[in-house]
Amino acid sequence: MARRQQAQAEAASGSERALVAPAVFAQLTREGLRRAAYQELWTAHAQLGAHNAQLGLENGQLRQRVQELERQVGLHSRNSGKPP
Repeated sequence: MARRQQAQAEAASGSERALVAPAVFAQLTREGLRRAAYQELWTAHAQLGAHNAQLGLENGQLRQRVQELERQVGLHSRNSGKPP
């Protein structure tokens, strides 16, 4: 009995699909794909923005580290106050 009800439900959903013209169905599908693609791009854009901010912070930290190392390399026994 359950299979018969399932078959009737499938037939009913198939007839509902038939009520929508193929061109309209195709347009709805394209619009849905456009929206999905837009949402995917928007999500990727947000993720890239967050990653870019993280890289910017890391870049600043590395620049400070390089400056400190360059300062240390520039020191020698005459200006550092320490023996060689």
